[in-house]
Amino acid sequence: MKDELRRAVDTIPGLVWSALPDGTMDFLNQRWCDYTGISLGEASGVGWQAACHPEDLPRLIDFWRSLLDTSRPGEFEARLRRYDGTFRWFLIRAVPLCDEGGRVLKWYGQNTDIEDRRQAEALLAGEKRLLEMVAVGRPLPAILDALCTLVDQVGSGCHCSILLVDRGGAQVRQAAAPSLPADFSRAIDGRPVAAPYWGPCAMAIDRKTQVIVADVAEDTRWDRFEWCELVLGVGLRSCWTTPILSQAGAPLGTFAIYQREPGAPTPTQLDLIEQFTHLASIAVERAHAEDALRRSQAQLARAQRLSTTGSFSYRAATDDLTLSEETCRICGFDPLMPVPPGAMRDRIHPDDLPLFLGMLRGLGKQFEFDCRVQLPDGTIKYLQVVADAVRDDAGHLVEWVGAIRDITERKLSEDALHEMRSELAHVTRVASLGALTASIAHEVNQPLSGIVTNASTSLRMLADDPPNVEGARETARRTIRDANRAADVVGRLRALFKKKNRSVECLDLNDATREVLTLLSTEIHRAKATVRTHLSEDLPLVTGDRVQLQQVVLNLMLNALEAMDTVEDRPRQLVIRTECDEGEQVRLTVEDSGPGFDPKNAEKLFDTFYTTKDEGMGIGLSISRSIVENHQGRLWAVCNDGPGATFGFSIPGARA
Repeated sequence: MKDELRRAVDTIPGLVWSALPDGTMDFLNQRWCDYTGISLGEASGVGWQAACHPEDLPRLIDFWRSLLDTSRPGEFEARLRRYDGTFRWFLIRAVPLCDEGGRVLKWYGQNTDIEDRRQAEALLAGEKRLLEMVAVGRPLPAILDALCTLVDQVGSGCHCSILLVDRGGAQVRQAAAPSLPADFSRAIDGRPVAAPYWGPCAMAIDRKTQVIVADVAEDTRWDRFEWCELVLGVGLRSCWTTPILSQAGAPLGTFAIYQREPGAPTPTQLDLIEQFTHLASIAVERAHAEDALRRSQAQLARAQRLSTTGSFSYRAATDDLTLSEETCRICGFDPLMPVPPGAMRDRIHPDDLPLFLGMLRGLGKQFEFDCRVQLPDGTIKYLQVVADAVRDDAGHLVEWVGAIRDITERKLSEDALHEMRSELAHVTRVASLGALTASIAHEVNQPLSGIVTNASTSLRMLADDPPNVEGARETARRTIRDANRAADVVGRLRALFKKKNRSVECLDLNDATREVLTLLSTEIHRAKATVRTHLSEDLPLVTGDRVQLQQVVLNLMLNALEAMDTVEDRPRQLVIRTECDEGEQVRLTVEDSGPGFDPKNAEKLFDTFYTTKDEGMGIGLSISRSIVENHQGRLWAVCNDGPGATFGFSIPGARA
């Protein structure tokens, strides 16, 4: 019976032990001895302490003494050395066996391996830190260094290195390698990418495929280069390198793991490598996108200062179109050749042609709109068109005289910003500000473009013989109007995005909502959505921070527009309502016609890092809920009876 019991104890999937009432170890099962490589005789008494990690042993002894003093069960986490010298984390549980009087007769315990759990926890925490660093815009070197450090920590014996391809795509640059010798990193920095390959990292980048060197000393692919000697010289024996690719498949760099022992990665290690490489691609691609956006914006600013604006005239009666040299260049015509009748009409994008023709046939004094032209090679250009009507004494339209401005770079910059915002998914207020850059540019550039055009028109009128003073005066009035429009836009932006501490005031939620709609006008147009507002005329004022409440409204509207992004079989409708709620509450709701959500996940929607989007971060709604709750309010979401969902919040009205 005793032998049978011992066999049963040895079969238990854990390290089982027992101790005398004074804490002296008197039994260890075979699994304990096999794992530590210490025999029962060697481990008896206090010999078991030799298997404990030196950093954990003092705390473990104090924990054990506290259990002996209190005669209570307990558990403790510590590292135990395996027979091969490797330390792994264990959960150590101890339970006393007491007689009827409460006196301890014996202690029984079990040590459970929790190394995988500890690594998973460390990995999850590390990923969270990395994503937060990306979200708040930390410098790329700091993010990559933190990523390598995380890999070194969770991967026993690993030395992580990240190389990035330079802007020209011909060389690699050492971006991060915190645990590798500096001389090693300097020797690799600046190496070429193209074949013949100096090492596996160059091959991985050029071929866009993972390269595994299980044993550097035995791999003959790099014999003609000094890479093997370099790696072996710092005590490394294996290298697993994976290309970091953009979403479009372009190589950005490599993620490499070096080890001091030869070997190939296990399936679990391959999964981790894929996960870490994806994190690196997110960080690198975002940094590249931000850099490209900054460079594009700088180029756009210079172009706005230096570029000229083309002019045109059009006689509807004869279909006679006259284009300036600059307009010909913009629209892809040869300035030295006459433009054939109907040629300009053929260049207008089919989707914009009805609007273009409608403007030319209009009865107003002027028109202003944006449209696209499609060049013979398929290139699409975005144009801003402004024109004034010239009429005879009887008031009949003689011709349209106007200007065309190429705004393609501005539109591309707006699209780049929109793509980056969608990928990283609205994680902070700063992200919301970035999401509105396109709208801000649109709102400000329209009146500024009008000022430039009106000034040019006024100069031409004054240069006429005789001068067209009345026309110049009217143009000057439009210039003043556009300048005031620009000033109003800047004023609203300063009021909304000024950096300041939380400020409580009485405010009209309807006015605050209208300001957000104005800022989102470009995003709404881009999303091809229609907006219906039902703003209660007798809505009470509310007390709160205007900027924070507008941030909540902004986030709900942006989420609604994104939810309808894939809707093609029905109108994309955005309905904004304000009304009085029960108990002197003021309520605002945002209703969309998107796909909606699973009602079972209604409460999870507001949890931090929970998201239903493929590229979402799950932070925006959590922040919004915190803001609303700080205003003694409530934020909720419900599914519509038809398609879509409704998000809303209510806060107390201001007390008289």
